[in-house]
Amino acid sequence: MKALSYIRKRIGHHHDLFDGPGEPLPKGKQTEPKIKWRHSRARVLLYDDIERGVLQFDDEDQPMISLKDIYAMHPEYADYLFVNFERRLIALKDLFDELIRRADDDIAALENYMANHEISEVNWLGMIQWQGSEAQEYVIEDIDEDAHLESLQSHA
Repeated sequence: MKALSYIRKRIGHHHDLFDGPGEPLPKGKQTEPKIKWRHSRARVLLYDDIERGVLQFDDEDQPMISLKDIYAMHPEYADYLFVNFERRLIALKDLFDELIRRADDDIAALENYMANHEISEVNWLGMIQWQGSEAQEYVIEDIDEDAHLESLQSHA
């Protein structure tokens, strides 16, 4: 307990030293809500607008609509400072582009794998795979011909 009181006397209360991550706010400006941008509804709405194509970007990754117009699209944006809005918009656009690029890479890798490897007829235990097997084809034929119903009636 003495150590804690010594620290408080020496450097002050830890709440005074650090008020969470983020940039210092300009004097006289409003503060942002306790819900950080990363977890906010405003961020989700902005990401959805990028994903649905509501927000278009030019070749230099700049929005084709003015920032003020984008900021006015949803009232949830007003909870967060306009000063940080452009940086946050560009960061979300970069994230979206990265996810699209990674998805394209994944599809290309899967197509490459499928072109170079045959579909296995057995699983890792050595048992015959059901999906795409000859047995599955016979069962599908029997179902189409209602043979499974005849089999059930003969056993009853």
